[in-house]
Amino acid sequence: MAIVSIKQVTKIYPMGKTQVQALNGVDLSIEKGEFLAIAGPSGSGKSTLLNLLGCLDVPTEGTVVIDGQDLAKLSEHARATLRRQKLGFIFQGFNLIPVLTAFENIEMPLRLKGENNPQRVWEALEAVGLKEHAQHRPAELSGGQQQRVAIARALVTDPLIVLADEPTANLDSKTGEAIIELMKKISLEKGTTFIFSTHDAKVMSKATRMVSLTDGRIEESIVH
Repeated sequence: MAIVSIKQVTKIYPMGKTQVQALNGVDLSIEKGEFLAIAGPSGSGKSTLLNLLGCLDVPTEGTVVIDGQDLAKLSEHARATLRRQKLGFIFQGFNLIPVLTAFENIEMPLRLKGENNPQRVWEALEAVGLKEHAQHRPAELSGGQQQRVAIARALVTDPLIVLADEPTANLDSKTGEAIIELMKKISLEKGTTFIFSTHDAKVMSKATRMVSLTDGRIEESIVH
């Protein structure tokens, strides 16, 4: 069974006296363990689709089902619980907390779940090759190292799905390629589903499938 099922999804935003249709009748099924890239120009609907998949919004029409749960039928609190328990997020700007160490940044999602499990944090640090940088704050780390901390933070709760918004945008090409290889390795080893919004050709080339969006519609879905 698909871990994500999107059927005839339309999303309309009111803009003053007009309306903007960000998504228009989108159908998409995503299997467990996919390494999926969502590509398209600015304004194509990528961010809107990622927001829906991240339980940050609900469709105007249609259904978004994640791990068997229809988002439109969940309360805001229930969507937040689903987001906290089953999703991980990687942002292009890293979004690390400057005053916290790498260890503490990675630990934060566990603390939000009410868990105290330092062993999981150490395992996440080891998975991204940063155990020796556990006590370093973000300003003491390179861009690639900060993104590795962000990946570890996304993975520490063992999510079913990781959503990555332009994860290589602020990295040089060599570092970006290493980050993608790391995420691909984790996906293969753990069966974690990765869904990217990206303009990066390197990300697209590593994806198991690429979905192209134009004007809120899926134009093509290419399996690699």
